[in-house]
Amino acid sequence: MATRKPKEAPLSFVQKVKKITTDDRIPKISGLFCYLLALFLFISFSSYIFTWEADDSFLRPFKWDNLFDSSIQAENWFGKFGALISKSIIYWTFGICSFALIFLLIRIGYRLINGKGSARIWPMFRNVFFTMVLGCTFFELILPDASFAYSGAYGKKIVDWGITYVGKPGTWLLFIFVLLAIAVWFRNAQPELWSLKRFFPEINKNFFSFLNFSSFIDGLKKRMREREQEYYDNIEAEVQQSDISDDAIPVDSLSDNIEEVEEDFNYGKLDTSKEEKKNVSHEVPFEFENIETENNHLSSQIKGDQPIGFEIEENNHNVPSVDTVEPSNEQEPPINMLSADEEDLLKINAELDNIDEPYDPVLELSKYQKPGLDLLDTYEDKMVQVDHSVLNANKDQIVNTLLNYKIEIIKIRATIGPTVTLYEIVPAPGVRISKIKNLEDDIALSLAALGIRIIAPIPGRGTIGIEVPNQNKQIVGLKEVLNSERFQTAQMDLPIAFGKTISNE
Repeated sequence: MATRKPKEAPLSFVQKVKKITTDDRIPKISGLFCYLLALFLFISFSSYIFTWEADDSFLRPFKWDNLFDSSIQAENWFGKFGALISKSIIYWTFGICSFALIFLLIRIGYRLINGKGSARIWPMFRNVFFTMVLGCTFFELILPDASFAYSGAYGKKIVDWGITYVGKPGTWLLFIFVLLAIAVWFRNAQPELWSLKRFFPEINKNFFSFLNFSSFIDGLKKRMREREQEYYDNIEAEVQQSDISDDAIPVDSLSDNIEEVEEDFNYGKLDTSKEEKKNVSHEVPFEFENIETENNHLSSQIKGDQPIGFEIEENNHNVPSVDTVEPSNEQEPPINMLSADEEDLLKINAELDNIDEPYDPVLELSKYQKPGLDLLDTYEDKMVQVDHSVLNANKDQIVNTLLNYKIEIIKIRATIGPTVTLYEIVPAPGVRISKIKNLEDDIALSLAALGIRIIAPIPGRGTIGIEVPNQNKQIVGLKEVLNSERFQTAQMDLPIAFGKTISNE
């Protein structure tokens, strides 16, 4: 009689979770997710490099309502979520070095899919972390005033701490020391590997020993003389193989007088008097000096308006000859060598020489009509609506940032412009203006704003200005500026319209 199989006891919650986590399908799915996340970060990071200025309007300061507002569109290739993730990682962490996270995700996904486990994931985390920290510090040292956040908030803060305590040269020294220390710690490089003898094994023989060094120079001179002799031998061989006739320079003279051969060979100055007599048909040397003198002589005669008689003989020889005939006493009609265009040009120049009045360039454009302003687009003149809570928040951030560096202010005033808001501050007595001007990056970081400008001092007011970009900027139309009374009544020869001032002028 068959026995019944006993029922298995139900699994507890912990056992169920353990069973699920030990399934080999879970690591593969996790690896695919790492690949997908790496692709998402790569595309969104790359898009953030080109679209960060356009997307910064709804991300500063960030509000969840802006994220779900359908009227606000993001320029990032992954939309608002991609812009938010990119700014949160690049701007507020390690800057452009955050791309190393993509490499880390790819490595983790590869190990999970291939079943290699997570044994070496921690060393990868460590290496990527040190790479991002050193990279963002390096970018902040070489690009301190860049508008784009190459170093991120971490790199900026690290360099600011270093400059505050040890200055910029000391920060560079600390950076180089940390870089070498990490290389020694992880690679355990031996001092023998740093020696120049490893790369130049003959350095002791040919440099530090005077006798060996002098012998090295003697051998070098000997090799140079051998190469020089080989060079002249090659020249003699080439001349012997050429088809120069017997009346040309003999080859035997090359060995007797090397200087004459070198001069003749380099410059091609051959004696052609005998060749003209014997009608050499192989090579015809061109005498550029004679041609130029003949042309100059001919042109001088043309300019002098002298009657010229010339004769061209055509023969069967390879060398064409032009024989000039001396002018006879008989008057021959002059030859007009000028074309019709040249004659017109001479007439125009003669007329211009007779004009005594100054040149007026406007006369040539008397029939030109300037394009009207109706071709330009018209924008509605909407005043910028700035939330007073934002103004107060920016004011508090500026005051607190200055107080962190023990800079007291007496008064602060905000002037709202079309694109920026000017905060005028009056510092307490004894505060140096240069100290406030050096805090431009710190104020921008505290306000989460890019492109602020410090005017220290404002001319004619005796205050210090801090320009902060507005969240909602007013469009300043070119048509509005060109149609203004100030531009229309300008007395300048060439007025140029740049835009509006902070006071909408």
